[in-house]
Amino acid sequence: MTTQYKTLSLPVSSTYYNGHLNYGHPDDAPDQLRRFFSGEDENIFGIAIVRLPISRQMTTTATIYVGDAFDWLQKRNWVWWTPLVPMALLAAFTGWQLWLHYRRLSAHFRIGLLTFFSFLFTIIASALLSKFYYDIGYLSNLLTVVGLLGTAAYTLQQKWKFSGMAPIICSYSAIFFGSPIFVQLFSLDSSWEIFIPMVISGTICTYVVLEMYYMAQEVTEEDCILTNISFYVDCAYPMRCLHHMCELTEGVKFAGGFVDDEI
Repeated sequence: MTTQYKTLSLPVSSTYYNGHLNYGHPDDAPDQLRRFFSGEDENIFGIAIVRLPISRQMTTTATIYVGDAFDWLQKRNWVWWTPLVPMALLAAFTGWQLWLHYRRLSAHFRIGLLTFFSFLFTIIASALLSKFYYDIGYLSNLLTVVGLLGTAAYTLQQKWKFSGMAPIICSYSAIFFGSPIFVQLFSLDSSWEIFIPMVISGTICTYVVLEMYYMAQEVTEEDCILTNISFYVDCAYPMRCLHHMCELTEGVKFAGGFVDDEI
């Protein structure tokens, strides 16, 4: 009697071979199955396996490359300095053009351009502070927000006009009384650690108030342009800050006769 047996599909020799998982010398070790890499393979039962299409494979590869690019950018600190060179040239050129040809620009365009440029510079300065001096930059940004809220609170009253030193003092007071809260929140060892953020935030709030004076027609157009240009100069050479502040407040009436404008 003849008995017929059904054979089980086994791996073909073109797909597997006997050898160790050593890509350089596969025959130097005991017998072990190893699969060749190809577009279509067969598993141990002889069933054809079709891999993902090329488009899906390239999508996965692109995702991996994007992730590696972000990791590389995080490890390279100097890469982020690259945009600062063209931005510095653009700042110098824009300030020079505004200083020479500001009378040819409309008032609305000039105000919008100066506001946007000041906002852009604030973003760059905040990014640099938070990257290299994280605690100082973070506290400076928070205290600046507190100072601007103090200035906004001053506008809620109608007894005193928004001019002179009163709004600036109100902004300084908000920063001064808000600083102990951040000392507790950030667990600072000494109150002197918050002194530098207070100075930075106070300077920024002062420039903001002076620009608001210009919008309220309390200072001249030249003073507003000088405010924006001086902000860059003061960052590079802070000793000129006092001189610039005296020039910018020349046409501002100080309450209580604290400063004699005739001198």
